[in-house]
Amino acid sequence: MPASPPPPSVAPVPRWGWFVATLVAVGLLVWSARRVDLGAVAGELARVRPGWLLLALAGYAFTIAIWTALWRSWAQSVRPTGWGAMAGVTLLLLLGANTLPFFGGHALGVALLVRSAGLPLAAALSILTVDQLLEGLAKVACLLTAAAVSPVAPWLTGALAVIGAGAALVLIGMRVAARLRRDGRGAEWILRFGRLGGFVRDWAGHLGVLRDGRRFALGLAVALTVKAGEAAALFCVQRALDVSLPLSHLPLVLCATQVAGMLPVSPGNLGVYEAAAMVTYAGLGVPDATALGLALLQHAAYLGVVIFPGLGLLVWRSLRRGAEAGR
Repeated sequence: MPASPPPPSVAPVPRWGWFVATLVAVGLLVWSARRVDLGAVAGELARVRPGWLLLALAGYAFTIAIWTALWRSWAQSVRPTGWGAMAGVTLLLLLGANTLPFFGGHALGVALLVRSAGLPLAAALSILTVDQLLEGLAKVACLLTAAAVSPVAPWLTGALAVIGAGAALVLIGMRVAARLRRDGRGAEWILRFGRLGGFVRDWAGHLGVLRDGRRFALGLAVALTVKAGEAAALFCVQRALDVSLPLSHLPLVLCATQVAGMLPVSPGNLGVYEAAAMVTYAGLGVPDATALGLALLQHAAYLGVVIFPGLGLLVWRSLRRGAEAGR
């Protein structure tokens, strides 16, 4: 058997990248708060109802749990993968995705699947690409739901057209790629591109989810359940600030924050998220101070769930290594 390629390393984000990301985040935060009485925002946040906030945190944690289970099921088709290993991968991936700008978290996720889960590079990349495909299809479903039940927003039709067309093209392309077999049947032509062609053939060989209707349907169901869990968390945050909006408004708020964050120019979409959420809430008739309070609280709840467990895991591993080195 040929030797496995060395695990990939994740290149550090250049300093200019961090500068641009910080500038974008600060600029959008300032823009969001430019007409708002910050004292009134602090007053809104001071009356948070803890029970509802805990339910929001539980909703976000639930989405991470089922997402971890889905990734583990995909990895299991390549090699046995324990729950602990995959939980470590997803926690650190989420930490990286919400602290690194410019798709750094995606690169980190592939590296973690190789190093921690022991997957071949092509298999790790296939998991990420299938995940992003399902995420795109779930966003289209969310946009369609918002268009059907939520108040009309000027950006909604354009976002649906662009994301829908993009998801359809990616789905067609990956379905074609999934037909390429690792044993070479139907894929001889791609080997003309040398090592790159061989890698693409191997990657396509790991797209078994797209060749199995039941596995694809399960993956799509999980992606849609994640969106439902995120919408439920948004509802709990609204109730935590004693804001009562029709349930039909939830898809619009969820879509606004997720569409705005599709280009990760700032760590954790800081500033981008708050601006999108505040503008959407204000358009739904929520007072500016309450709208900004909602935006800040729901983003803080999400970031708390996706960042602190990963940080805790890093600290625990560091302490364990230190204890083992001191023996």
